[in-house]
Amino acid sequence: RKIKGVGGTRNCDWWFTDDAVMIDTAGRYTTQDSESSVDQGAWLGFLDMLRKHRRRQPINGVLVAISISDLMMLPEAERREHARKIRSRLRELDERLAIRFPVYVLFTKMDLVAGFVEFFEDLGKQDRREQVWGHTFPLEETKDSTSAVEQFPRAFDGLVTRLNDRVIERLHQEADPQRRSLVYSFPQQVASLRDSVTDFLSEIFLITRYERPLLLRGVYFTSGTQEGNPIDRLVGAMAATFGIGRQAVSGFSGAGRSYFLTRLLRQVIFPEASVVGRNHKLERRRRRLQWAAWATCGLVLLAMTGLWTTSYFRNTSLIEDAERRVALYNSQVADLDLTQVSDPDLRPVLPPLATLRSMPGGYAERDASVPWLSGFGLYQGHKIGSQATYAYREALSDLFLPRLLLGLERDLATTLQAAESGRSDDPEVQEDLYSTLRVYLMLGGQGDLDDDVVRGFMTEAWTRQYAGLGDVETRGNLIAHLNAMLDLRRMGEVPLNGELIQRAQTVLAEVPLAVRAFSVIRNTAEARALTPWRPIDAGGPATASVFTRASGDPLTAGIDGLYTRTGFYDYFLPTMIETAGEVASESWVLGQEERADLSEQQLALLERDVMQLYLDQYVTQWERMLADLRIRQFNGVNDAVGTLNTLTGPNSPLRNLLTSASEQTQLSVLPPELASPEGAVEGLASGNSLYALQNFAEYQARRRLSYNVATIGGAVLGGAVDGGNLGGALLGGGEEPEPLGSYVDRRFQPLHEFVSDEGGVSQLEDLIDTLASLRVDLNRVADAAQFSGGSVGDLIGTAGSGGASGAIAGLELDAGQMPAPLGGWMEQVASGANTALVGGASSAIADAWNADVAELCVRATAGRYPFARGSSNDVSLADFAALFAPGGRIDTFFNANLARVVDTTGRTWTFRSVDGVDLGISAAVLAQFQAAHEIGEAFWPGGGGGTPNVQFSVALEQLSQTATGVNLTVGDATLQFSHGRSPERNATWPGSANLARVAFFPEIAGGSGITREGAWAFFRLLDTASISGAGASDRFNVTFSAGGRQATFRLQAGSVRNPFNLPALRSFGCPSL
Repeated sequence: RKIKGVGGTRNCDWWFTDDAVMIDTAGRYTTQDSESSVDQGAWLGFLDMLRKHRRRQPINGVLVAISISDLMMLPEAERREHARKIRSRLRELDERLAIRFPVYVLFTKMDLVAGFVEFFEDLGKQDRREQVWGHTFPLEETKDSTSAVEQFPRAFDGLVTRLNDRVIERLHQEADPQRRSLVYSFPQQVASLRDSVTDFLSEIFLITRYERPLLLRGVYFTSGTQEGNPIDRLVGAMAATFGIGRQAVSGFSGAGRSYFLTRLLRQVIFPEASVVGRNHKLERRRRRLQWAAWATCGLVLLAMTGLWTTSYFRNTSLIEDAERRVALYNSQVADLDLTQVSDPDLRPVLPPLATLRSMPGGYAERDASVPWLSGFGLYQGHKIGSQATYAYREALSDLFLPRLLLGLERDLATTLQAAESGRSDDPEVQEDLYSTLRVYLMLGGQGDLDDDVVRGFMTEAWTRQYAGLGDVETRGNLIAHLNAMLDLRRMGEVPLNGELIQRAQTVLAEVPLAVRAFSVIRNTAEARALTPWRPIDAGGPATASVFTRASGDPLTAGIDGLYTRTGFYDYFLPTMIETAGEVASESWVLGQEERADLSEQQLALLERDVMQLYLDQYVTQWERMLADLRIRQFNGVNDAVGTLNTLTGPNSPLRNLLTSASEQTQLSVLPPELASPEGAVEGLASGNSLYALQNFAEYQARRRLSYNVATIGGAVLGGAVDGGNLGGALLGGGEEPEPLGSYVDRRFQPLHEFVSDEGGVSQLEDLIDTLASLRVDLNRVADAAQFSGGSVGDLIGTAGSGGASGAIAGLELDAGQMPAPLGGWMEQVASGANTALVGGASSAIADAWNADVAELCVRATAGRYPFARGSSNDVSLADFAALFAPGGRIDTFFNANLARVVDTTGRTWTFRSVDGVDLGISAAVLAQFQAAHEIGEAFWPGGGGGTPNVQFSVALEQLSQTATGVNLTVGDATLQFSHGRSPERNATWPGSANLARVAFFPEIAGGSGITREGAWAFFRLLDTASISGAGASDRFNVTFSAGGRQATFRLQAGSVRNPFNLPALRSFGCPSL
């Protein structure tokens, strides 16, 4: 069906057939020779429309129809121009549509070639006229249009040959000479078109290196209808050549018929609709998408296969793990008695319980999500887990609970025995007995189970029972199993000890209700969750460097949060009123079946007693903590300076601790939000403060708080409101009672006054200034340069005379007037500073000795005579004098550093204590200094320095009869003696000659004397003699023997310090400080 002008275009025909849709565009779109811009715009718009609506294959092929008359009649230049325009349109189709399409060239109006109708008149039947006249190029050869064009002349010649083959037959069929002439010449007429057609095709399908070849699929000759006058190219050519006139060819008459079209379209062109290519970009994109889709499917399949495989093996492993754990559990309980429990120790049942708890999908993993690698429909954890949880639940009932109850039973028996043996009035015993009995009944199913009570009690009990660092894991496991048992609510039927329960209830019936109520208050989970007061937190980061605990507890262990201002105002007060009534109602613990309801007056009295118990414990806790804190001992003077520097710094732990302790022990000071009456009323109304008594009706709260101020200890805030309401009481109505918590305030009043800065600078700040001054004094002592320029006495000072020692004495005096625990702390500081001071002095003395004396002393005396009697090396007299002479190294050191702290009046020197603290220098060391002093006195009896000058006298006491005389040589002096009374001779040591000799006369063979050489020759000579006393310390007898002869001399020293028989000379060794 033909539709004209579709889409608003003129002369654009759309042909809709059963096999295809054919679009016949106007020729002006091809030539674009009238209004080129308009025609070009319409043409390109038409192409864009095709590409938009048929993205993959906008067209399936192009039919280029050229009238054969144009080819025959137009000049060559116009034919070429026409061919180029066709070529341009084809290129635009190729580029715009981005596909490669087949091109079918149809030369139409072949009926205008002279003889066409006559030649094919025998094709009268329609089926014979439907055949194809032309040439279809092989598909593999048409990919290159140039080769197709090159093949065309040969194909055209084949067509002409077929025409020639029919000429004879047609001539026989025609009788009319004119028609026979036309039939005969028709093949030549067609043949004459060969070059024109070939050139025309070559111009259209010319290939360049920059363009993609067009797909020339075939060239065909057709005639759709017969109109106009045929053109005789042969006659025309002859007329032009020979100048003869043309004979007009008669025009067509009759109805037109189509030639060579039907099969061309239906059997050649339409079936090749798939030959067209597709949009390359789109196809590439589609191929990518297809490949991506297939790859994705493959990957998904592969991934799912892998995931299912992984899940399968993981679940298989899960099942195997569960089986292993079951086997492990069976082996763990093999040695346990599951029918009768005689040992309360819970540790043996922890491994089997842990095995069941950690079963795959079991209780430990009850909130865990399914591992995604184990899922995908194969997860078996839920099935295993439900059975594991059930088994764990039963094990808690069979293994854990009986031992837990047996342990509670024994604890109950132990506590009951203590109560029955005379300690029934002990609050701790009463509390333990009540708490243990209550939990025992709860877990035994004879009381209302309160998870928090049970959990809190057992946590505290296990903390005491398993207190070691190695038991942390055990405590954690026990608590975890207890929580699970409470969570699963699996309390098996375990018989309790009725006789023990009855005895405990009898004892507890005599325990005041207030004690039980206070026990409940301080053992709740809320109470334990309160933030404790810890010295390390209150004092600041430097606390651990200056403070320690006398008990050995760490500074991180503190006072329970219940005994802080926050605990008092935010927890204890509201809980006390609530708990008092509840404890009174816990009659079942005492075996009473009916609830004991107290009157308002009884409740008021109960609250008063609970309050007093709390305040007493509050004071005890704080007094114990403050008394337990200690200033860390100083490790030397430098450490003392560092500690005092920390104590007096801007973030002083001393100031922080005392300030915090003072604040925490002033309970009568209301919190800021309750500092005004309006704030208190607002807090009560809002229900957000401590006065929001959650579980009591407002009327009951009013009556109880205002019932009797004196009786309930001031209640919460209220005055006596005789008939008034609570708001009026809070705003000042009635009598003003003593502020709540004043009892604690009074007990710590001295501390509050010491810290308070009302009226000026606080006493605490004065103390810190004193410590800062002591730090400065000790810092002087710590300065090594100070020791080198002054004496120990100047550095240390004495009490009352200034210096470090004076500051320490003053601090000790002030400490006695300070409040506890500060007085004790300052005594520690004073004692530690004194010890550090003296220790610093000792260290400085040692440093001075090592720097000034020790090296010379060791070098001069070690291994040398006379200090080492067997040595062949002598001490040089110069070194000896430098060390031991008055004013020498040792004497100067002693006088500068030790003389003021050594008592030299006795036979044996001793140290004086410095403010009661010994310097730490040993008596053996001091003995060496005494020996050095005695050496100096003996060798320099007249004082002074320089070379030793020892005066002595020698007298002959006895001489062997075999000798006529004897000579004694000392240095450069020779003393001669003979039988009879020889006069006493004087001598001096050392002489100018380093020689000492005893010579007997007459000389005999075998030895006539003894000779020694060296600075200490005379002392060496005396070593060869026999020495005996002569009745005085400065006299002794010396007997020399040589060659069987003897001579005895009496030596008289010039001083009572006899250098020749001086023990100090033999015993001296360099002191080691």
